[in-house]
Amino acid sequence: ERTACGGSGTDAWKSADFCRKLAGVMSVGWSGKLNVWSIAVSSSEIWAKSSRMTLCVVLGVVGVVGIVVVFLMWNNYRNSKNNTAAIQTQLTAEQNLITINNKAIAADTEQNRVIQAQIQPITDQANIFTDKIKTLTTARSLADSEVNQIIALTPAAVDVNALAYNAASQTLSGVSGTYQDILSYAQALRDKGGFNVVVSTISNASGTMGSQYNFTLQLN
Repeated sequence: ERTACGGSGTDAWKSADFCRKLAGVMSVGWSGKLNVWSIAVSSSEIWAKSSRMTLCVVLGVVGVVGIVVVFLMWNNYRNSKNNTAAIQTQLTAEQNLITINNKAIAADTEQNRVIQAQIQPITDQANIFTDKIKTLTTARSLADSEVNQIIALTPAAVDVNALAYNAASQTLSGVSGTYQDILSYAQALRDKGGFNVVVSTISNASGTMGSQYNFTLQLN
């Protein structure tokens, strides 16, 4: 039999039938190949689309994360800036307060200096008065001691009527019944009292009953 498509008569019919079958087989073969190719193409497209979608998702996530990070950094910068401004305001207030306190301290120091300058003359005068009081106290103690001695050494027969006392000398005047008692008194003042005694006057009192003598002693 003829295997080529073509010819005439019965052979031509058989040949035509064979050609149709061959064409059908070839058509089926090509259709299968086309289907396989179509499936391969579809798989490639799906993989490509999936890759693109994954890439888009990754890029989107990265973009969102980047935006969040930028926002957080900006928010942190803004908060830091606000905190710095607040701290600077507080620092300025503290510096102003320190300045005010320094001025107040300087004013108080100057006022204290003026007061000290005013107090010093008063203190000096008070020291002078204190020294005078000490001197007077010492003199008073000495005077008391000397007066007590003068009185303690007075004999019973001698009456002291007046005593003029100063730091340099003392003038003692009185009356006695005998001349000898007056001299004995002067001797006692010199020996026991430590006085330098000068008998100024001894006079007989006139117009009195019995003997009576007025005297004046100078002590120094």
